[in-house]
Amino acid sequence: MEQQREPAELIDPLFQHLFKYLLRGDPNKIEKGLSRTHLEVLRALLAGEEEGESISSSLIAERLLISRAYTTALVDKLVRMKLVSRIPDRRDRRFVWIEITPEGRAQLEESTRDNRILYEKRLSVLSREDRDSLYRGIKNTVDILEKIGVEPDDQE
Repeated sequence: MEQQREPAELIDPLFQHLFKYLLRGDPNKIEKGLSRTHLEVLRALLAGEEEGESISSSLIAERLLISRAYTTALVDKLVRMKLVSRIPDRRDRRFVWIEITPEGRAQLEESTRDNRILYEKRLSVLSREDRDSLYRGIKNTVDILEKIGVEPDDQE
């Protein structure tokens, strides 16, 4: 019988296996030159737009837990690709807002669809029972990780 391990011991192997088995050959990276982080920037911008929120590079960095310098490089590339635009603040020109363009929205939808097809293809080798088990495991993991993201003050 395998010795019980702490969840923290399995986090690095989880990511290694995700990248090794599910994420290799990412069509977005290979065909479009977009990394997963570029797509996360687009998702953050779309979520902000849907909430009626203006998003700055600093807020993107904060939400994605990446440096502001890296965020600037990501946004620069997305601007060159016409997937986002920089909009100066009307009242204070020192502030610049980042907005997803219609092209960016279309690219995000296409990339999300392509990723789903890739994942379905990779998972198709599993039995229905294994896919159901994986689904339950991923859902449980996401539910638990969302609990970790709740600040103690937010739990009251």
